[in-house]
Order: sequence, then C-alpha cells, then structure tokens
Amino acid sequence: MEETTKFDSSTKNYMTAFTTETYRSPLQLATGFIESHPIISFFTGNVLDALIDGFKGKGDATGYERLVFKYGQVYYKGKWKSYFETYQRETYWKHEIFSYNANGSLKDAETNYYLPATSGTSYWPFMWIRTGSFSKDSEIAEIALYQYGVEPHLSTPVRDYYRFEGGLENWTTKGQFPY
Repeated sequence: MEETTKFDSSTKNYMTAFTTETYRSPLQLATGFIESHPIISFFTGNVLDALIDGFKGKGDATGYERLVFKYGQVYYKGKWKSYFETYQRETYWKHEIFSYNANGSLKDAETNYYLPATSGTSYWPFMWIRTGSFSKDSEIAEIALYQYGVEPHLSTPVRDYYRFEGGLENWTTKGQFPY
C-alpha cells in the first residue's frame, strides 16, 4: 500500500455546508470524476461533535494505492513458472478531519483510514482499474497454458493490460474485495 497525494479537500466551513459538498477524485481511464457521498458522512468523533455544536470544520482526502497481481503458472521442469500476469490497481483513502475554535485555532483533529485489513475492519477500494482477465481465473489458466504451448522458454510472463474501471459512491464500504 502506497500513499499517493491529497486529491481533495473540503473548505473550512459549518456542518450545513458539508451536507451537500462531496469529495471528487479523478478517474484514471475515463474523463471525469468519481464522487463520494456528502462529506458530513465521513466526520466522526469529537470533530463531528464540534460541528454539531456549531464550530467550523475541514476535511482532507488522501489516496492510497496498491497493485494486486494474479499469475497464470504452469509446472515446468520441476517448478512453477509464470506465463501470464494480470493485475488490478486499487485506490483507498484516509480522511483527516479538523474542527476549529471561533478564533481559528485548532479544536480537534482525527484521521480515519479506509484501507483493507488482515484483521479488524476492512474496506473496499472506492475506485479500481483491472485488466481484462483479472477476475476470470479459468481464462488466466487457459492463457498461461497457451503461452506455454507457444513459448515454453518464455523469460517473462505475458502481461495483460488495463481495460475496466469501477468505483463506489460509498467510499466507506466495509468488507474484502471479491477477487
């Protein structure tokens, strides 16, 4: 998992403004943006309490990315050898939230991470791009066998390419991505 850049930020404003404002992250393949639910749904804890009490708040959205690989392998000369590689780029995020006193000084701050986890709460990526064969295990095996038949001494696996893009409006979807 690699932290990327801050892709959006809310203005320093009151709770009512955050009920209509959304975060936007640029799509990677298509022209346009993927939008979140209203920003207010991402505020929590003392910062949310302060907004309810009439204080100003602000939020910063920062991306995290990872590549997930799948390999089509064939047992060749006593060991497994990769003949086909496919992958998916997943975008997760963290949300840094702040509340401010009337004089503009920081009142409270909190950071919420919406990342996949091996234990505890795990989140789906809010955006992903996958190669054409990534979600088709039998196709991955068939292509690997074909590549083995064409070139058994292949030095590097044949690589699939990006084709499909997906995303969620609810950027805090709990669960594991179904590979």
